[in-house]
Amino acid sequence: MGNAGSTSPCMVLHTSAQTFLGANYLKKDVARILANWHEDGRPLTLTEASFKQVLGLAENGEIAPVLFQTFDTDQNGKVDFGEVISAVVMLAQGPLDAKIEMLFPIFDFSNAGRVSFDEAQIMIQCICKGLEKVCELPMLSDPELIEASRQMFDAHNMPYSQEISKDQVKRWQKADMEASQFLDAINSAFVLGDVRKELQRRADAQVAAYREIESSGGEASLEELHDSAVFRQTLQSPSREVLQSAMTALKSASKSGKISSKRFSEAIQAWNAFAVLDHGGSGHLPSKELRNLIWLTSESSHAPSANFVDEVSEDLKLKEPGQEKISMAAWLTRCQAAPLS
Repeated sequence: MGNAGSTSPCMVLHTSAQTFLGANYLKKDVARILANWHEDGRPLTLTEASFKQVLGLAENGEIAPVLFQTFDTDQNGKVDFGEVISAVVMLAQGPLDAKIEMLFPIFDFSNAGRVSFDEAQIMIQCICKGLEKVCELPMLSDPELIEASRQMFDAHNMPYSQEISKDQVKRWQKADMEASQFLDAINSAFVLGDVRKELQRRADAQVAAYREIESSGGEASLEELHDSAVFRQTLQSPSREVLQSAMTALKSASKSGKISSKRFSEAIQAWNAFAVLDHGGSGHLPSKELRNLIWLTSESSHAPSANFVDEVSEDLKLKEPGQEKISMAAWLTRCQAAPLS
């Protein structure tokens, strides 16, 4: 889907509109919204009153106007339902296949179980434009939207005069690298507040384990930490290789083989931010996640500036040929040298 997906990191939901939509569940909340829409006669545009009714926001006085204004960018008092439901579905919690299952019938205007080239283009446009408004993503140009639709049909050697099925859309989404990366980045979006709570929970357990080893001098032996089964458990039981490389990085910053409580807090802050993004526990993250990694490690409520991300990227030598991943060890070393918060 153009260049938007090739370098997309996981989406961080932090505004009130993003957080509200990210808390929805497909089978419960989104299904209810679609039921309300059908009961209302399936309108293609919504006024603020019908928007509240369809989304079930009548009793939610605070978020309703904020959410409506997010979509009503031209301030004409109406919003496009296709854009609204696309953002609602894509940011809800649930598998990507199920999201395509929900969205496809909305753009199948003839109820034929297939969509035409024009309908496919409208679907892609609504997904992109809805997400652009809520998540402040760059919008694809008209030629890029048309090209995405062409790629969908070309992937199945189908003339643009024919129609494409839901299963073919799913197969294209998985096979097309740019579309897959873009949609996966959206589908793996996380609510900043929820992740921060999880990071704090982990840090509390890790500090408790540290204190069991801490000496009267306010330091703990790195070797004892490494050998502590309780401490390793608070780290979500990482692989031996990941743990060893991380401890080596910490030892390189310690002349005594010990770590102070302040240094320990900084280290686990960096570790936990990395670990929560490293879903497979490989000890490596793609360089595109650097912005999110800095954001979570710094504990700031605001995303880091592009200039600061570039500075840290230089420190990690990510712009050198072949340096496309960030290792846990390199990240801990960088944060020990210059804490982010």
